[in-house]
Amino acid sequence: MDPPELFQQDLRRTVVLGACLRHWGMPRDRQRFSRQTDVVEVYFFPASAESPVARFATVRGRGHG
Repeated sequence: MDPPELFQQDLRRTVVLGACLRHWGMPRDRQRFSRQTDVVEVYFFPASAESPVARFATVRGRGHG
């Protein structure tokens, strides 16, 4: 992946996760799945006293290869 694509992926992740962090706090876990050049990151936000619902956020991008 070239530098512009890396930057675009980092920017996408920042936008998606920034909104999630503001509303749900820090994720408890992150899993990264890849197939050929596609990558999906799944973030798990557990339930809390303020919000009894657990949530997941996904960020899709391009990987190396």
